Amino acid sequence: MQRSPAPALTPKAPSFIPMPLSLCAFLTERLKGYMENGKKVTPFTTLGGLYERSTNFKAEFPYNLPPRWMEKKSAVNLSTPFNFVTTDDIIGGNSGSPTINKNAELIGLIFDGNIQSLVGDYIYDESVNRAISVDSRGMIEVLRKVFDANEIADELTKGGAPTT
Repeated sequence: MQRSPAPALTPKAPSFIPMPLSLCAFLTERLKGYMENGKKVTPFTTLGGLYERSTNFKAEFPYNLPPRWMEKKSAVNLSTPFNFVTTDDIIGGNSGSPTINKNAELIGLIFDGNIQSLVGDYIYDESVNRAISVDSRGMIEVLRKVFDANEIADELTKGGAPTT
């Protein structure tokens, strides 16, 4: 016998569906580095670069990595892409938005913008404004190799919850 939800818990179609900043997914083909203070910033970082940066700053805050990340370093493929920058025009409130490619595949999640994007409410300059996303390949590598969360990684990559 199947129970019906209590009337107070029965979902009702809203008359209005809010959309954060009227945009919730970013279709991108515009991976593009930029210049900052006379230095070229590449469009990708790698997990190896994360460890290298921590070492270069003597693992001092904010460049220190949690002990588990250091213990698992030898298991991690250091060439795995970690973050990438795109020319997507974002502003506060877009964090967590999916970044998808032309095949509608999730390639990352936006989590920040570079310093030049802060004026994005008023002006957009494609030569320097960048959205920063964590690369889905980096997320899967870290889930598997740092956190031993293979079941979660499988669920995310194989398109469905595991059956019990």
